[in-house]
Amino acid sequence: MTIRFYYLTNADMQAHVVAAVIWNNRGHVPACGIGISAELNLELAMYKAYLEAAAIPHLALMAFVEMTSATKGNGIDPTAIYNLDTNVMYYAYPEHRRLIEEKFTSSQRIKASELPADHQGGAEEGLQRVLNEFRRTGKRLALLDLSSPEIEDLHFHVFRFYSPDTLGLCLPSAPQLAHRRYQAYGGATHERPHPYP
Repeated sequence: MTIRFYYLTNADMQAHVVAAVIWNNRGHVPACGIGISAELNLELAMYKAYLEAAAIPHLALMAFVEMTSATKGNGIDPTAIYNLDTNVMYYAYPEHRRLIEEKFTSSQRIKASELPADHQGGAEEGLQRVLNEFRRTGKRLALLDLSSPEIEDLHFHVFRFYSPDTLGLCLPSAPQLAHRRYQAYGGATHERPHPYP
């Protein structure tokens, strides 16, 4: 197996977005695994993307066993993928490897020193930096408290940020085609589901 890291540009916010792709050169399932991460620190973004990508081959093999026993190997309809496990399986097939190779074609190398500087400081300063980026770019942001009573009984809280002005990771066969940000960057260029887990 071979691993490669790809630096993905962020159109208007300062963060390191990294995809890690693990390639299986033997020509069988899983053909590849992809992980993606966005962080203020390049090394941390690479590490998190790697951890996600490293889990994909195992997940793909488990999904392959489940799928072949349930559907007798009838295949996956790429227009009807509404969960990420099926998406992982779709891109794990060797015949779909070329789709990933088309997406990650750049042989351009970039030095870490040529990238924006990492955030220096703690978590609180990092959060403030992200909030400032949302302000600077005029994006709305909401804090959602998703804590269930059971979680609160344990004295934990579950918070998530949401912005209607950014594109989150969609279900593979259900991209947000009408979203203005999606349209601002060219809209749909093909009908394949995204390759991210």
